[in-house]
Amino acid sequence: MASEREQAKQSASDPEPSDPDLGETLSTANKFHIDLVRETNRHREKMAHGERGWLGWLVGGPTNAPTITAFLAATAGLVIAMWCLSQAATQGADADFWSKQAEKGFAFAATAVGFIFGRSLK
Repeated sequence: MASEREQAKQSASDPEPSDPDLGETLSTANKFHIDLVRETNRHREKMAHGERGWLGWLVGGPTNAPTITAFLAATAGLVIAMWCLSQAATQGADADFWSKQAEKGFAFAATAVGFIFGRSLK
């Protein structure tokens, strides 16, 4: 025969499946937990948006911002280099000046691309 203590433990650990209060309580607790997690995530998102501002929204968060900025710099360097080469082709007298400026634009773009690939190795 089981003692009263063992019977009490058994009844506490094995709730009746037909107990409507227990099912309702567990459902309410689960819903409350989901709502709490949703509110916590919404708060974190709102705080991160406030910390980043409009510039952070434009270039991304702290993990993406350096790479995106380097990509924009590389693109700008290539655009400047191509523009300088077109100027060198159209102006015969100043072609040397424009070709040197194009070299600087390519160097700037290459440095930015080097930063992107160097950062990905870390």
